[in-house]
Amino acid sequence: MHSVLSRKIFFLDCKTKPRNPYFLASLKVCKPIVGKSILKSCFFFGNLTKTSSSSALDRINVARLAVYLRTQLDAIGKPFIFEPNDELTRNEIKGAVESFLLELVGQRALFDFLVVCDETNNTSTRIDRNELYVDIAIEPVKSVEFIYIPLRIKNTGEIAKLGQ
Repeated sequence: MHSVLSRKIFFLDCKTKPRNPYFLASLKVCKPIVGKSILKSCFFFGNLTKTSSSSALDRINVARLAVYLRTQLDAIGKPFIFEPNDELTRNEIKGAVESFLLELVGQRALFDFLVVCDETNNTSTRIDRNELYVDIAIEPVKSVEFIYIPLRIKNTGEIAKLGQ
């Protein structure tokens, strides 16, 4: 992963303007929250990483998930080093990875995933090079950044008519 992970909270005095007028425009903020900090000033929070491209990895929770997955998958794969490169080993590592990812679905980190570790991605050429491929596709859960709560004013009795 080539993105730089960062989550910054900027504390600013709401009464003064920043010296650089483009400072706030460059923050990629969600929204200023007034008076909720200890300092009783504005603070801005964001969920974006410093990646220049627009993808799922430009969100901090997805980028952190990717780092966590790489670390955990490395640990899952290590016991399979020097094992025979056969169908049994492929099924065992696939089962271990699927079990781990299923746990993440239960923890609301993933919507869904797909693990492929069979003859389709482990060809005889790859086996002869002593390689084992486990291809994984994930659908990460995205965080809420905006909440919209519209309020509609109705005349007396209109809501009861809609419910029938």
